Amino acid sequence: MADSHLFLGYWLFLPQIWVIMAILFLLLELTDGSRVFFLPISLASVVIALLIFLQNAGVIASGILPDKWYWMLAICMVLALMFSLPMTRIRKQKIKDEMDSDDVNNY
Repeated sequence: MADSHLFLGYWLFLPQIWVIMAILFLLLELTDGSRVFFLPISLASVVIALLIFLQNAGVIASGILPDKWYWMLAICMVLALMFSLPMTRIRKQKIKDEMDSDDVNNY
């Protein structure tokens, strides 16, 4: 029988791994700066880490999070999409407002 530490199912249910992923994506966001791709994934990773931590602490019921590792990744991507859509709209509105101003220094 294979060691359970070699499977993603073990690692993706540790909140520390999700915090590490959040930090890595936040560092990637610092290099990119677009606030559309890496920042929402980082925020989603923090939410997943919080949910796993609360489930392990017994604050929330154990049936809320799925049992399969691939569903955890799917939930993370859905959360990232939910964070990304408002950020994209805010960014587009900000760019539109800057283009509408009469300031000479806007290029």
